[in-house]
Amino acid sequence: MTGISEVDGHGTVRDRHLLRQEKRHEEKDDEWRSDPQLRLDRLTDARRDAHGNGPRAGLLGQYSKGRRILSDQLQHILEPVGFFASARLLSGEGRCLLPADVEVTSDLDRAMVLENSQDLPEGYGVWADAIEGGVYDFYATEEGQQGRAIIEPEADAVWTSRGEFQRALNKKKIRKTITPFEEFWATVAYSILENLQYVSLGRFVKGESGEPFLERLFQIYICGLYPCGLHDDGRIVALDPASLAGFEKLPEGVLSR
Repeated sequence: MTGISEVDGHGTVRDRHLLRQEKRHEEKDDEWRSDPQLRLDRLTDARRDAHGNGPRAGLLGQYSKGRRILSDQLQHILEPVGFFASARLLSGEGRCLLPADVEVTSDLDRAMVLENSQDLPEGYGVWADAIEGGVYDFYATEEGQQGRAIIEPEADAVWTSRGEFQRALNKKKIRKTITPFEEFWATVAYSILENLQYVSLGRFVKGESGEPFLERLFQIYICGLYPCGLHDDGRIVALDPASLAGFEKLPEGVLSR
């Protein structure tokens, strides 16, 4: 008999189990992509949850560090994720409300270097490390997992609320009619939503005030800018999307209620 760690010519038993499990996940993902009604149902459920009467509403009664999660608290927790559907996202309209220590740039190339490079000019920190540092203490904890169970369905909903925008932008890219702003939006959309989920998770775990660095990011997003870099002294660099060629204000996402 082949043991669990022995190879029988087709990989270990465990390997075959993992492959079957991966295939089931892929089939589930395919069903999600190909079934518009399934996406709509999940979107509707997530919005009903936020009002306390959806299929996951029982999670509202969970305790976290001795505090009961009630409807108004949940709305505060989900506010950052919901902002992804706002027309203010990447609008550049709130520069006058920015904290004084935020450096605004209109140089897209510089912004992308500060965001993505590990080999930075002197005086800058690695942006990915700063983001990871904001969630490191709680992302994988039991409480973090509870928060993600509430936040991730809402993130799916707000992503869906923007329709098939990436497919439309990909067509423009193939036809070479895409503008610099549209290409930027297509590139950073998922990263924005991911960061907004981190902000929400910080509020779930740490309470109303959230995680300080992540809340600073959210304030910049609210102002319509794109946070992308960090000075060694803690000052954040943000790109003004309105400075990009072809800028056009994003439409409001359509959320089912």
